[in-house]
Amino acid sequence: ETRGVLNVFLLDKIIWGLNLTGLVQSSLGSKAMTVFMTLIYSLHIPLVITTAAILWVKRKDVFVSYSYILSICTYISFIFFLLFPSSPPWLAGAAQNLLNGSSGTSVYKVLSDIVESDPLATFPSLHAVYALLLPYIFFRLKRIYGMILLPLAVLILFSTVYLGQHYVIDLIAGGTIFAVSLLIAKI
Repeated sequence: ETRGVLNVFLLDKIIWGLNLTGLVQSSLGSKAMTVFMTLIYSLHIPLVITTAAILWVKRKDVFVSYSYILSICTYISFIFFLLFPSSPPWLAGAAQNLLNGSSGTSVYKVLSDIVESDPLATFPSLHAVYALLLPYIFFRLKRIYGMILLPLAVLILFSTVYLGQHYVIDLIAGGTIFAVSLLIAKI
């Protein structure tokens, strides 16, 4: 812990036996991959909003469940953010901040500036929560919808690690909060 900011790098390294985020970046890093992953990473909020709009119009009963789960997950995560601000891999020196690697006024630069809003809100990962909620809620509507959206959720999860924004432990904590939220909402 440095100046009140939790550094989960050591925990992540103990669990995996190596700097997994750094390994992902060094093994797969390329400009094209970084641009693609930034686009994927930036989808988590538009997908939440689009899903809410679709459910509001098509299935208000599922919209209510979605809203409960979304609210519970977000508030639990917010409490963690307030009590245990944590440094992302790039801030802790475990990885590069690939969202900050662009210059100029490209779409990539605009997206990276928008999606990197709070560098100390990393544990647990709301990207993980929202990415998991997407296929789950659509799976409830129709199995095939959830199956189609599952690869997108996996890409969003991967993008957070690749870009140096989250450790895998952040994603696991986000998934745990998602599961707890389902239990609380009894859905």
